Amino acid sequence: VSTPSDLHHKMSKKIAQLTKVIYHLNTKGEDHDAQLAALQQAYEAEIDSIVQDAANRIEKHRAAAARAHAREADRRELAQAHAA
Repeated sequence: VSTPSDLHHKMSKKIAQLTKVIYHLNTKGEDHDAQLAALQQAYEAEIDSIVQDAANRIEKHRAAAARAHAREADRRELAQAHAA
């Protein structure tokens, strides 16, 4: 037969256990959130780097195409000048 003090002691122990579990889960959740935030920042930095690299490559190819177009126009002008 449990006395009121035994019941109070058991309830206090159970509350302490549940408090520890809740603290552990909150801490684990906060750690997980911090890891996710760091991972998100790393991915965003990588994406920014990829986008910048792609923009640089596009500009490089655009400039090369413009130079090739200018050379072709010069070649046509020379050909017309020699034909005339």
